[in-house]
Amino acid sequence: MLDARERLLSPAARVVPQHATAIFSLLESVDVAEENWHEVGDGYAIVSQSCNTGTGRSCGDYFVDEDHLPPSPYTCLFVGHQLPSGHRLLSSEVEALGVDFENVAQLKLFHSDQFRSQVVLEAVEDGVVSALVSVGGVVNLIFKTDINKLLIMSQVQWFRLGVFDGVELCTAPKEETCWQQSVFPLYPPITVAKGDRLKFELLVRDEKLFIRNLNPPPPNNDGRPRQLLRAPPDFDLLGINDRQILDFYLNSIVGALERAERGRRKGGLASLLDCTDLLVAERLRDPEMEWPGQNRVDWEVASSRAVVRYVNHEASNMRSAPTALAKGCCDAILHWPFNQRGLLMDDYLASILEVRLRVPNALLIPSSITLTACLIRLVVDWVERKWSDISKN
Repeated sequence: MLDARERLLSPAARVVPQHATAIFSLLESVDVAEENWHEVGDGYAIVSQSCNTGTGRSCGDYFVDEDHLPPSPYTCLFVGHQLPSGHRLLSSEVEALGVDFENVAQLKLFHSDQFRSQVVLEAVEDGVVSALVSVGGVVNLIFKTDINKLLIMSQVQWFRLGVFDGVELCTAPKEETCWQQSVFPLYPPITVAKGDRLKFELLVRDEKLFIRNLNPPPPNNDGRPRQLLRAPPDFDLLGINDRQILDFYLNSIVGALERAERGRRKGGLASLLDCTDLLVAERLRDPEMEWPGQNRVDWEVASSRAVVRYVNHEASNMRSAPTALAKGCCDAILHWPFNQRGLLMDDYLASILEVRLRVPNALLIPSSITLTACLIRLVVDWVERKWSDISKN
């Protein structure tokens, strides 16, 4: 746009669209929280590539530095109908950023990475802010109910586009458009009461809009981790936070233990190899789980993920996976052959096959996978309604 304005357009030329406004608001959504962070015990938390942090300590190559911006400034989704657990916008919509595409000076400011601005969002309800959301130029925060207060988990943002001479396009969640909203997840979440005012900085880096949390961190005694571990882009945080997946492995292991005790399965189940990349070993070792046979099982973890290896490296009763495989002493192999989008991973399946060949008597969990298929209708109802209105006109 800047190049076109400087070299290709005459002074009287009009630009379409002419201007855009970024709107921000506070958003409450458990789904956004589960997709962007996972707390591991009391020591640290794993956060997504787009999670905005302000209280992390730099403690190695994989830790979040409190002075660094996230690798990806935000994530995108349809706030209105893509959050199964629902959502709430817990602040008024604030027009935080306006862009005039005919203003060369402003375009140069964005291009030079010198743009900085602040936005203040006032909570209209108690809650927990997990994110900011941007819709039609509006950024919102996500809240999670916490008795008398709400925890701000994120911010959401959308835009309103001035196309030409009063014609506007808005991508707010309440508008049924094909554009998603921008969600800026926050960790740790911020507990707020109605009337609390939260301040954020807006800045542009490499032609991308980032936000920085300018609010004081929660007190050190709030029980939340202080060391943050940045997950790789394709790390399945949603799968790690899915209790149904953990219950599947737990029920499978307990069932195998019971069958072994009744003599219906040859061999015991004393050594388990976790190849899931879902922190199953770490989570099932938690004393609060209290499942039968928990203290009789030794764990090994085999993962190429630095995040997974770090989380498990201090576990006292975990042997190294290479040693366990060399001795052929694994009684069961836990694997999860799906990525975060639910697609089968061929390379991963090949690596599990190699592990199984080295430990041929080990039990595989899951032992089989069934793929089902069906025909679906791709055109959603609101698209049909829009097309119908256009056809009538």
